[in-house]
Amino acid sequence: MGALSLAAAGGLYAAGVLPLALVVAHAVFSCLSFLMYWKDKRAVERNTWRTPESTLHLLDILGGWPGGLIAQQSLRHKISKNAFQVMFWLSAACNLGAAWRLVESGHAARWSHQVLALLG
Repeated sequence: MGALSLAAAGGLYAAGVLPLALVVAHAVFSCLSFLMYWKDKRAVERNTWRTPESTLHLLDILGGWPGGLIAQQSLRHKISKNAFQVMFWLSAACNLGAAWRLVESGHAARWSHQVLALLG
């Protein structure tokens, strides 16, 4: 489902629905989220300092939830913690709702043009 979401974002960009900056942000935060879940899983195995769950949720709500979901499934990490899963899916829903609102209002397109103008 996480990979499908990333593929859907790419498809929606190709169809002209999503601006490039939003798709890139989605991919970047997904990579960061995956890395943080991986780091936390390694910390569990080594009995060292853990990544706070609030950090994982923040990355997920900023758009990294597909990477977080891929990490959860591939690393078998955080999948049995019910409270974490509730917050994870609330974060994903909030991110999707915010993204939809940004696209619908036209703010995402304006933001994307501004970011691309700064980079180009």
